[in-house]
Amino acid sequence: PAGMLILVDTGVAAELGKLLIVRLPDSTVPMFRQLIEEGGQRFLKPLNPTYPKALFTDQCEVVGVVVQALITF
Repeated sequence: PAGMLILVDTGVAAELGKLLIVRLPDSTVPMFRQLIEEGGQRFLKPLNPTYPKALFTDQCEVVGVVVQALITF
């Protein structure tokens, strides 16, 4: 949700189901996505369903993996 703080580790490997900060090969802007697998292919799924999924390839740069999330009040 809005206002949530996340702690990102740049040394953790990307695994299925994890939340990632990733940069696509044709972009300089990092994105916040969940790594999923469907039909034998890996995708970057946004938490907001109005945005499209993106194919996760070897050219995608994983900036870091979310290791902790905190809600602030």
